[in-house]
Amino acid sequence: MPRRYEDEEEEEEFEAEVEQYEDEVAEEEEEEEQEEGEDEEEEEEYEEDEEAYGGLIGDPDTIYEIPESVTRRRALFVGINYFGTDSELGGCINDVQRVSEWIQERSPFEETMFLTDDNPDAMPTKQALLEGLHWLVEGAQEGDALFFHYSGHGGTTLDHDGEEDDGLDSTLCPVDYLENGQITDDDVHFIVSQLPAGARLTAIMDCCHSGSILDLPYQYTPNGDLEIQKADNRDLLAKLTQAASNFFANGDSENGNLALKKAAEISDKKYDEKARARSQRTKTTDAFIVSFSGCMDNQTSADATIEGARSGALSWALIEVLRESPNITYAELLKEVRTKLKGQYTQIPQLSVGYPIDLENEFDI
Repeated sequence: MPRRYEDEEEEEEFEAEVEQYEDEVAEEEEEEEQEEGEDEEEEEEYEEDEEAYGGLIGDPDTIYEIPESVTRRRALFVGINYFGTDSELGGCINDVQRVSEWIQERSPFEETMFLTDDNPDAMPTKQALLEGLHWLVEGAQEGDALFFHYSGHGGTTLDHDGEEDDGLDSTLCPVDYLENGQITDDDVHFIVSQLPAGARLTAIMDCCHSGSILDLPYQYTPNGDLEIQKADNRDLLAKLTQAASNFFANGDSENGNLALKKAAEISDKKYDEKARARSQRTKTTDAFIVSFSGCMDNQTSADATIEGARSGALSWALIEVLRESPNITYAELLKEVRTKLKGQYTQIPQLSVGYPIDLENEFDI
């Protein structure tokens, strides 16, 4: 039965609504076609890269060797307590001191840089931190060993490139992040991915939401039995829904709507598989890069008083285990660090790598 209208104005309004809806549908269809075209282009580029590099680009069934020779050693330490702010922490500078002392005892680095907010000449601003990361990788060659330790706040922001399982990028928070912004995992990965084959980078990331902070494509997570498995146990849908709520509450409807769209894609179980495949194709590194992070992407890392001193839980546990067992494997180190924290903290430390490795190799820096 045809709809009746009270007046001509109401009929015009209804027709305008219909036209707007049809335009939105057409726009969505056009976007889907564009995405399909981009996926096909990415697949072609991947196949070309795979052929050029002998078919070993990001192959999860291939176990790669860890470089052994060391020609140069360089380290960057960043500790931020955010003095005098509402987000002040207590143990980050202590973490840097503790980790650097352990390194000097075990295997000293010839070149080091420290950025801590108790030193006005080496403040860990966004610019300084990015420059520090560039300094770390600059001129790196096969056989070089590099080390990066960060202790401070971590956060999240919406992922715009479709490479994150949960639709969110992890971030580092420089001392001036409120004024100049955060540093995304994409930014960090772009810098460290410039390292050449045969170089080695070990990163200790003691901050919240840090599971994928270097945006490395392969992640190893201990399950409840403390066995190593490749897994992703994040509640993606709940996290994105909460992110959308936060964006709307802050008046950011654009990112709020984008978060809801990604949540809908994840609920269909398509987005995360697509993101994981894209990440493995585009984020696999030439160099051996390994990152120990304080928690999963949807968790926080504790800043606590431990044995009478303020410390980040990951930094404390890691050094405790390494002092007790200096010749430990990567697998055992991940298990033992998790054991140290289990029952005291809810965070689950993560181990991620730039390409698949044998976790029974001995941990080395």
